[in-house]
Amino acid sequence: MKKDTPTFEKIFRTSNELLSFVQNIRKKGLPRRSEGRTTEQVESIILADFINYRIESPFWSYPITITHHDRPDFILSFEDKSVGIEITEQKTKHYGQALCFAEKKNGFYDPSFFRFDRESKLKGKKTGKKVAELVNRPTLTGPPSMGNDEENNWIKRTVNTILEKNEKAINYPNINNFYDNILLIFDVTPETVIYDQFTDNMFTPLYDLHGAIIFDRVYCIDSRVINIDMKKRAFSISRNY
Repeated sequence: MKKDTPTFEKIFRTSNELLSFVQNIRKKGLPRRSEGRTTEQVESIILADFINYRIESPFWSYPITITHHDRPDFILSFEDKSVGIEITEQKTKHYGQALCFAEKKNGFYDPSFFRFDRESKLKGKKTGKKVAELVNRPTLTGPPSMGNDEENNWIKRTVNTILEKNEKAINYPNINNFYDNILLIFDVTPETVIYDQFTDNMFTPLYDLHGAIIFDRVYCIDSRVINIDMKKRAFSISRNY
């Protein structure tokens, strides 16, 4: 369990100072799950990716103080406001466990076994006995997707992730004192590819959470960033960050 005392607290007076800090974190990278990476390591690199994505945005004003804490995970303090940031991982069907197995040196499968799309079926990938030895078949993704199934399933998982995190975060001390509360979701790309077929209507279940949760904005971060603005009921997808 993390202590209430800050892990670190650092002041940045220019964007160059902040960018240098971010680059150092990203350069170190993230240990594999099977190597026993810590929560703090995950939180730091996800925050670094978020900052790198928003570094040129008017979101920032200087000086800025970044505090790695708990409840919430990070606090960004500007001269006129503070922003609370929580970090969590997308809720998936035991995919993290599968990735651990895949990282073992003697592993005999790769994450593509868990993507049952039409192309994989046509190639005749082996998804039977050996995979079943590691993860029970009911935990796998299932049959090929139809229409917008992948996008809608991603929305459902994201809603569940937000609600589960909100249940804990809503009881944090001083959580209502922040100008913004932001949730950063570390998304597991290999399980569900984020397509370009999203529409505002698909995001309605997410938008409808506004007012019932503490988070004003949600960012889903992997090789891309999905920015979900609860207040404005809008989303955007970026690939360059």
